[in-house]
Formats: sequence, structure tokens, C-alpha cells
Amino acid sequence: MEKLSIKIMINKFIQVFLVVFFFNLLMVVNSSTFVFENFNNDIIRFLKIKNLSIDYLLYVLLLSTFVSIIIYQSKKSYQNKHFLVKLFIYSSFSHLLFLYIFEIYIYRPYLLLALLLIPLSLYLLDSLNKKNKIYYLLVFFLAFSYYFINHIDIQQKAKDCDENPFYFISTNCKESSLIELEYGKQFDEQKYLDTLNTKSITYNINETFLLDKYSICCDEYSLRILGKSSAGYVDTYKNNLFFLNGSGFILYINEDSLESNSFKFSNIKSNLDTVIRNKLIKEAEYYNFGWESIKDLLIVQDNMYISLIEEKSSNCVNIQVLMGKINFDYIEFNKIFEPKECINRTSKNYEPLSSGGKMESLNNREIILTIGDFLQYEKPQDLNSVFGKIVKINVLNKNYEIISYGHRNPQGIYFNKDNQILLETEHGPKGGDEVNFVDINRIENFGWPVSSYGQHYNGKFLKEAPLYDSHSEYGFKEPVYYFEYEVTGTHGISSIEKFFDNKYIIGSLNGRLFHTLDFDYKSNQVIEMKTYKINERIRDFKYNPDRKVLYIVLEDSPSIGVLYKKSNP
Repeated sequence: MEKLSIKIMINKFIQVFLVVFFFNLLMVVNSSTFVFENFNNDIIRFLKIKNLSIDYLLYVLLLSTFVSIIIYQSKKSYQNKHFLVKLFIYSSFSHLLFLYIFEIYIYRPYLLLALLLIPLSLYLLDSLNKKNKIYYLLVFFLAFSYYFINHIDIQQKAKDCDENPFYFISTNCKESSLIELEYGKQFDEQKYLDTLNTKSITYNINETFLLDKYSICCDEYSLRILGKSSAGYVDTYKNNLFFLNGSGFILYINEDSLESNSFKFSNIKSNLDTVIRNKLIKEAEYYNFGWESIKDLLIVQDNMYISLIEEKSSNCVNIQVLMGKINFDYIEFNKIFEPKECINRTSKNYEPLSSGGKMESLNNREIILTIGDFLQYEKPQDLNSVFGKIVKINVLNKNYEIISYGHRNPQGIYFNKDNQILLETEHGPKGGDEVNFVDINRIENFGWPVSSYGQHYNGKFLKEAPLYDSHSEYGFKEPVYYFEYEVTGTHGISSIEKFFDNKYIIGSLNGRLFHTLDFDYKSNQVIEMKTYKINERIRDFKYNPDRKVLYIVLEDSPSIGVLYKKSNP
């Protein structure tokens, strides 16, 4: 009798678990905004484990186990007339508690759908009179879960099978030589123009800042759809805020419009469609080579500069810069920087997310451009290559010169004219994101890929990229600051800008936060750093000192944020 009771209990729990797991799996695989880096980082920090890669299916297992235990422990309530309502309460409470504690973000429509379908399915199953219903459920679960697990469109860049991080899933990995480009649906500029962009929320950030968020365009162009494509970039010109989306649409609004609760973009026509050869720039879907997009927008006096990942020749790309004189009717762009060197998409380790492409004004005739290494380890230390470098471009004669090298993926730059110092933020590998001071009057070597305070994601030692911690020991310049992975997790720091009270702000992508910093230029040290959670990927920002506001491109929504200072940060 006791064995029979145990068997019934086990069967009951399995029934609950299978239903919960199945719908959680559907919820996660359909949500491109599923973010669990903080959960992964917690495990690494508290368990003192290095080089741990948590697959999302393991997360689903843990979540489903937790939820199933809560629901099962409440089984006594199954017998009353409020059975369905209580199932919904228990399921919702346990899901939301788990997500909140571990700071996990999921696209809300799919979360709500799962919260509704789980109790409904359990209710229907409980209503069945078949004694062996658990076995029917098991067959259903095995068939459909196998289908979903093996037909998930991961849409990751093709790579060697033994490096596939999704170790539960068959991803049909293929050799690099077999990579083929796929082209599909394009961005629609008219959607941006037709959409009434509204103020979605205003909230306090640590009682220091006030943030207004204005939605941009439409749900189908959110991060979960665009995948790795940049949402866009901002700059200001004659009381106008310019927004350049990742596909090259030049949109703008009068800054006064942001004092109201809604606005519509205006656009400027250009010859970008004929100048840009890379067809992936226009794609609005998630492709093999994500991140091939516009990389930055810079306005200097009456000139607009655009950097992008461009095709030099068929299937061979590099970073190029376009320049055009601003005219609100039409802008004619010309290429002012087009290196002869390019990297073939079929190259080993080809990674366009490590491309750099940030620009900054040095003076009226010179701009600064960052160029990433595209994970071609031999390039950053080769002064005959433009990859893994920061270069100075003369916009009049189109000549350029290298001002620093040994870079991985320089994501943000700001030129301090008073100190003649270029502040640079850089993506490291796993951990090791850096803040560097670059002397523009001498060529400096920052060490990548010989030295880095980060480590390879697969935990392997690579002869071509040993990643020794010390920079100075090997003759390289040390970073002013680096972000330890065990402390902060992988952030993916983005832009840097001087803003309120002459302090600096550094954005973050995966970290969904920003830092405020004070520097001591004499000692090359960070005096003070504060961190503010914003729960949105920060792609780009621009400070307007006249209006004392910081314009931010927020990618998850996507939105334009307007940040005000309430008190001293």
C-alpha cells in the first residue's frame, strides 16, 4: 500500500513537471530577449567556478523543477472549486519569484502565455479519467520536446561543431568553407515615419537620475527580432536630434519634441542605397553574420560621418567611413576611408561583432576611428594591418595613420581636448573589458591578443592569443581600469561620453547598466566609479550640455532615453 502511494505521488509530480517544462521550453525558445547572464554570473561567483557555460535548457530544467515543487506542494487545493484559480496563482508566483531573484528577463507576452497555459493544461489533465494518462502525457512530451529542441533556429554564426556552446542541441554546424549568405526581409523606413513614438515610462534611477523613455517605431524591429543588429546611433545638430538606425535610415526630430509625450520622425533622403554594397546592412532579420550593420554616427560642424561594415569585394569586408554635407532635403555621401585590406567571411573565427567602428572628432579636418580585429588574432600586432587599430583620418585628403594598436573591439571613444587624451572603452573576451587612455601624439600598443585580463570563452589556451594578465611585463600599456568577470560578470561596455559635472559615463550592453566615473589623468587611475542599473542594452548616447540632458539609444525596447540629473552622481 505504501509503495502504491509513493508511485502515485511520483506519477503526480512527473505529470506536473512535464507540463511545466514543456511550456517553459516553448516560452524560452520563442523569446529572443531571454537574458540570464546574471543567473550565470551568480553561479560562477558563489560556487567559485570558472569557464562555466550555462545552457538555456539547463535553466529551463531548474525553473521547471522549482515551479513544479511549488505546485505539487499545493496539491491539497486541487480538490476545491477554486482549483484552476489557485493553480494560476501558484504557477505565476513561483515563476515570477524565480525570475525576480535571479534577474532573468523574458519577453512578457510569451511569459504571460506560459502562465495561462500551464494551469489550464494541468486542470484539463486532472479532469481526464484515464488511469494511464501520465503515459499519454509522457509520449506527447517526448515527441514534441524532441521536435522543439532539435528544430530551434539558433541562428548563430556557423562554426566548428566542437565549439558549439549549445551542447544540448543539434545545430547542423557546417564547415566555414560552406558558409553561404542568406538575404531576406528588409527594414522598412516608412514604418519609422508612420509610427507615433510615445513616452512609455518615466522613472528614477537611484534618486540620482530621471529617465524618460520614448518608444522607437515598432515591435517587429525590437531586439528579439533584430537579433544582433544595432538599434541605432544618435547625435545632435542645430537643435535637432539625429537618429541613424542600424540599416542606414537618417531620421531626426526637433529636440523640443522630446518635451512632449509623443513625436514622429522626419527623414532625410540620401544616396546610401547606391553607395553601400553590403546587402546585409538592410536586413531586418537574424542572419548568419549578424552585426553587419551601421556602426556609428558622428556630426562635426555641417558634415555627417557614418561608419559601417562594408564589402570591399565579394564576401570580404572591412570598416569604412562615409561623409556627406548635411542638407535636410538630400545628403550626398562619399567614401573617405576605404582600406584595401579586408577579411573574408569564411576566415577562421570570423566575428563581425568584434568590429569596432566608433568615431570621434579630433578637430575640423581630422576624425578618429576604431577598428576591431574581427577575431583575427594575427592582425592587432601587425602594423601593416588596419585591424585591431585606432586610426586618425584626414577628411580632406583621405589619408590616415595609426595612433594605437593591440586592440580587440574598441567600442567607445571620447577625446578630452584639455588633456589631449583619447578615452577608449574596449570589449575584452570573457571578462577583461577595458578603459584605456590613448596618447594621440605617439603610437601605443595595448597588448591584444598577447595580454588581457579576460579569458577565452571556451577556457582554452591559444598559442596565438595567450592572454597573459600583465600588459607592462610584455611591453604593453596597462588599462586604466578593467572589469573583472568574477565581480561584475560580462558587461560588454559600449560608449563613453563626458556628461554632468565633468564626469564620464560608460554604457553597457549585456550588463544593462551604466557607470559614472572620475579619472585622475596624472596617475592614470579611476578615482570613483558608481553603477546604475537601467535594465536596457545601451548602444549609444550623446550629451547636450546646453540642455543638460543625455540622449540614449536603448536596444531592448527599442527606445530613445532622455536622462536628467536630479542630484550629484
